[in-house]
Amino acid sequence: MTRLRKAIRSLKRELSAWGTQPPKARQVTGTTAVEVAVSTRAGKRVLGLLTKEGGEFVFRYDPTFARAQDAMPISAFPDLDQEYRSEDLWPFFAVRLPPVEREDVKRALEQRHIPESDVLRLLAELSRRGVSSPYRFSLAGR
Repeated sequence: MTRLRKAIRSLKRELSAWGTQPPKARQVTGTTAVEVAVSTRAGKRVLGLLTKEGGEFVFRYDPTFARAQDAMPISAFPDLDQEYRSEDLWPFFAVRLPPVEREDVKRALEQRHIPESDVLRLLAELSRRGVSSPYRFSLAGR
């Protein structure tokens, strides 16, 4: 666990060097849940749920996924049975958020009526699928 904490601190320092600070849960409004999944040949496989509860972000693995024999945890969240809580959005998610200062992102926020403070919706709608990442994000329940 100590190595994981060191790695998270290192990622936070790197984000800070880029001029990016991970969002704080207490500053986030709007959407409360994002589904984290991967695409497989059989379709979408839900890994877990990122939520905002009070002043914290919470990540929990989907119980069906956690019980599966072939379940491979996300490296940032190594324990399939643990509930992860943080006031700051973990770097695993934060690095996937587009900079809201970019003109194309500003236009997308405006067109989709997404407030800058709705970080989870921003993650689900504008960071839905990365080019080099197997992870997919969507609003929970959709």
